[in-house]
Amino acid sequence: MTLQKKPLKTSIPPNIEEKPLRDNRRAGALGDDRVTDCLLNGIRVGRRVYNRQGVRVLETPLKDELKHGWEVTWNDEGKLLLVEPYVNGKIHGTAKQYGRGGNVIGTYTFAHGTGFDVWRQENDDKTIFVSEIHSLRDGVPHGYEWHFTSPTQDLWHERTWYMGMLQGTERSWNSKGRLRGGYPMFYVSNQGVSRQKYLKLARTDQTFPAYREEDDLPDRIFPAEIQDLMSS
Repeated sequence: MTLQKKPLKTSIPPNIEEKPLRDNRRAGALGDDRVTDCLLNGIRVGRRVYNRQGVRVLETPLKDELKHGWEVTWNDEGKLLLVEPYVNGKIHGTAKQYGRGGNVIGTYTFAHGTGFDVWRQENDDKTIFVSEIHSLRDGVPHGYEWHFTSPTQDLWHERTWYMGMLQGTERSWNSKGRLRGGYPMFYVSNQGVSRQKYLKLARTDQTFPAYREEDDLPDRIFPAEIQDLMSS
């Protein structure tokens, strides 16, 4: 006997009215996507996004206009990708990422918007590895962001944030481990600046990560906390 998987229970009530939005871009959707507001007694309690084939690809529950409940993401074929718990607009609890077979391939846990968002990639041979790590504090990017190309943890992209704004050095490497043209780039409060200006500001402001020329190579010795995430 084949066991049937239980249907996913979402945080949006079943007896809602869906009202299409006229301007999808205001909801952060792609041009071909269809976005609907989910209304209960005239109050918006969620939002759904459908692709051009009519497949639901995102469902976001809302409370007082803030994300609240389980936000669910599907791929364009309708297969489950990610379930993230939100409380009052911030990730809180354990999120689950799903693989091609519908099984959980990874989790990450937040406390009131603070933690590490860890994304895993599943290859055709079913190899699973950490491909992205995003550090967040109080619901916004804060700290390092890393992107990897393979299970051997080859780093190809790195940048730093400070309370939701790009601040620090951004690097991108090619397949030979060499910096791509135009890198490193330097940011102050989301604005690109020259190396000279950044180094001058970093001397007196501890919110600016120090620039080290040796970090222009993709070799990294990650803190134990990050190593644990990559091996989990």
